[in-house]
Amino acid sequence: MSPVISAVRKLRAALGLTQPAFANRLGLSIRAIAYYEKEREPNGEILRRLGSLAARNGRDDLAKVFYDAFARETEGKTAPATPQ
Repeated sequence: MSPVISAVRKLRAALGLTQPAFANRLGLSIRAIAYYEKEREPNGEILRRLGSLAARNGRDDLAKVFYDAFARETEGKTAPATPQ
């Protein structure tokens, strides 16, 4: 199992939330949470939301997993702010 999928499970458990409550807190569908806990890694903005939620709840270890995955995903995809 990937570290990101494991971190999603651990975060929900640490918060003591059901899948529906966790989905609601993140503004996602229950199906999305089920996928993220079983077989599909979240990406983009969802990784940032998960990282923020983990950090706000004192789970810096899990926040790091989400933020690192987001950094890997966006590496080399940003454009310079000014043309050079």
